Formats: sequence, C-alpha cells, structure tokens
Amino acid sequence: MKIAHLFTAALVAATLSMPALAVTSTTVTASSTGWINASGGDNSGGFGTGIHNNFTGFEGQTFSNWFEFTMVGYTAGAATLSIYNPGRNSTVDPAALYSLYAASSFTFAGLQSGASIGSITLGVADTGVDHWVGISLNSAGLAYLNANLGSTVILGGTTTSSVNPASCFDCVAAFGYNGGFPAATLTVDGVPEPASWALMVAGFGLVGASLRRRHAVTA
Repeated sequence: MKIAHLFTAALVAATLSMPALAVTSTTVTASSTGWINASGGDNSGGFGTGIHNNFTGFEGQTFSNWFEFTMVGYTAGAATLSIYNPGRNSTVDPAALYSLYAASSFTFAGLQSGASIGSITLGVADTGVDHWVGISLNSAGLAYLNANLGSTVILGGTTTSSVNPASCFDCVAAFGYNGGFPAATLTVDGVPEPASWALMVAGFGLVGASLRRRHAVTA
C-alpha cells in the first residue's frame, strides 16, 4: 500500500509540473510609440518612426496614443501590455477609463476603430508616482496577436472621462514621456505544446487507473 501511495503521489507531481515547463513567456519592448490628437495633429511621421511621447488624455482637446510591437512567433495564451506612467501626470477623475484597440490606421479615429482588446481604470492613485500600468489583453486581443505572429501589431489607446475636458486643462493626463524607461512592453505567455498536454492527460489517466486498482484490491 505504501508503494502505491508513493507511485500515485509521484505521478501527480510529475503531471502537474509538465505544463509549466512547456509554457514560453517573452517580453518585447515597443519599437515605436506616439500620439494623435482630435485635430489630427501627431508627434511622429507614422507607425514605425521611433520612440516618442505617448500622452493620452485631455490638454485642451483629446489625445490618443499608440504602441507598435513585433510579435513573437508562437501562439499567445495570455498577454499583458505594461505602459510606463510618470509621476508628473495627473488624474482628477477617479473613474477615467483607458481603453485599448487593435488600431486600424494612423489617424485619430483609426486608433480607436479596431477591435476592443482591453481596458483599465486610471484614477487619482495613478497621480504623483512613477509606476507601470499593466493591462491584460482580452480574447479579442489574443486573437489579434495570434493573427499576426512574427509580424507587426499596433495597439491604439484612448481615455474617456466623466470630467468635462473644457472645465480643466489637464483633468486626465496619463503616460507621456518615459523618462529613460522603455515606453511600453508586451509580455506574451505561450500555450503549452500539444505533446505536453498529451503527457498530462496520460499522467492523469495513470493516476486514475492506479486509484481504481487500489480500491479494487482493498475491496
């Protein structure tokens, strides 16, 4: 009986450890960033033109930003966009919403016209301290990444607020100059390889068979 217990415990431990060993995680830095305002003005020559200020929020009018990445070559099972947010930015709206899109073109509307791929609330806690803001991509975001494996993807972002932008100049101001840090990174976790899933299923099958055999012997 002790041997059977040890055998079962060993199978469980080995089986549960297999998917973790097979998952690949890679963090890539944005190759290009920038902003476009509601009047159509921008701070770069278009996608692929280098690292720039990536301000979003209200400064007399609305600014939306964008981030360009070269995708990894494996299927993404999870992904997180991390954007550096300098402490000199300010947010007086505790419920300001920053939303991400699969950008369709280098225009103010184009940064918001693709699929909605994630969002996060930017509140007063995001004011006055240098920190990173992490945004998990949803299923549409993962589909967008996986449709462009090994190619370029553009993530567009915009901020909406319950505060009237005309009532204060910088009611909501986020991200912007990165102060020497990477402007944004994209961390992509791959899905376990099919062979690892097969091993895991087989392992659980062996565990189940062992338990049934032990119960039969006991009976």
